[in-house]
Amino acid sequence: MAVEDPRATILIVEDEEDMRELLLDLLRQAGDGESWAPRAVGQAEEALSILEREHVDLVVSDLRLAGMSGTDLLDWIKLNKPDVQVIIITAFGTIDNAVECMRRGAYHYLSKPFNSQAVVMTVKRALEEHRLRLEVARLRRELSGRYRLGDMIGRSAAMQRVFDLVARIAPTESTVLITGESGSGKDMVARAIHAHSKRSAGTFVTVNCAAIPATLLESELFGHSRGAFTDAREERKGLFQSADGGTVFLDEIAELPVDLQAKLLHAVENKVVRPVGSNKEESIDVRILAATNADIEREVEEGSFRSDLYYRINVVTIEIPPLRQRVEDIPLLANHFLARACRELGRPELSFSREALRFLVGYYWPGNVRELQNVAHRAAALATGHEVGPGDLPVKITRQVPARLGTGSRPQSLADLERAHILSVLEFTGGNKTEAAAILGIDRKTLYRKLDEYGR
Repeated sequence: MAVEDPRATILIVEDEEDMRELLLDLLRQAGDGESWAPRAVGQAEEALSILEREHVDLVVSDLRLAGMSGTDLLDWIKLNKPDVQVIIITAFGTIDNAVECMRRGAYHYLSKPFNSQAVVMTVKRALEEHRLRLEVARLRRELSGRYRLGDMIGRSAAMQRVFDLVARIAPTESTVLITGESGSGKDMVARAIHAHSKRSAGTFVTVNCAAIPATLLESELFGHSRGAFTDAREERKGLFQSADGGTVFLDEIAELPVDLQAKLLHAVENKVVRPVGSNKEESIDVRILAATNADIEREVEEGSFRSDLYYRINVVTIEIPPLRQRVEDIPLLANHFLARACRELGRPELSFSREALRFLVGYYWPGNVRELQNVAHRAAALATGHEVGPGDLPVKITRQVPARLGTGSRPQSLADLERAHILSVLEFTGGNKTEAAAILGIDRKTLYRKLDEYGR
């Protein structure tokens, strides 16, 4: 098995023998034979043969060559080997030639007679940029592979389990119930399931059961016939009919009124819907995905959610862990969101300082991934330096001592941290449980259950 040469490979293309040997000796000495591996050819056609067969990091080419020109060689490299850096050298240096070569993708342009030190420095910078490009590409491949599924990102064991479950369940037709706190990414899981399913070419329709008034929800879901109610001036298809052949994602399904739960169960079991005001049923072909941040099993026990519907939609459950339970994902997510925000704002790329990351990792994240995304966008907008420091973070994050930094005392368990945070939020709201639940990003029933566990 061949061992990959760790040295940077430099290909010199120069038809003048003396100049070719000069450049070869210069780069051999500069690389000390250990970091650079230069070689030289006299024609562009020879260079093409090498580029097609072998790995090359950098090409240093004369502009005017016998046969194929250096400009044509540059064009071929940028089209077929875009990662290869190209430096153009010529004795016929003009501003127009320089601009044209740079426009076509050359890294730099040097005129003869040249300064040997300038050539070496230019080669060093070109190889360093090449190395950085390859590293960024590697990280992007890693992010899009092992640590990413659709829009979901995570290296934690908990998220890797979610990725595995999504990958296994997506090709099936099973209904899926996605659970997790507000902002944890339930919608992204639903989209990933759809994207990796046999229905990926079909429509993906999201229905927020909590956002649509109960009086309109049935019509939105199942459609209505003309004259079904006062404003029904014409027949209208519902979201189930619109998604035929695709996927319907019922977000916050626990908020669905009880009377509609029976109609939804009928639709799921029989694959038909009856528009409001119609006496005819219409066939539908949709896959159902549902999500909730409520304690839906408790709602079934209390009778506010139908048990038969619950068991029908709960064929497979995917639970999304809150961000505070997968802290190893926070730096990865934070820098991903920061890079995206910089692109959206047209800013140079930033990164979080080590100290800023310590505060991000130590924060409780009641708003989960959605809150982290907002913090990253805010940081991209406000940062004045080359990196985001603690001063660019919201005060609510930096005013607390990072909880996971190890101060010498025994670390608290997640349950202890959760209890302390919930009680501190409740104290902040003066005992107002509705306001406390909103700040925590959970529903009131979950808050009541937690307080029962705490004996409060």
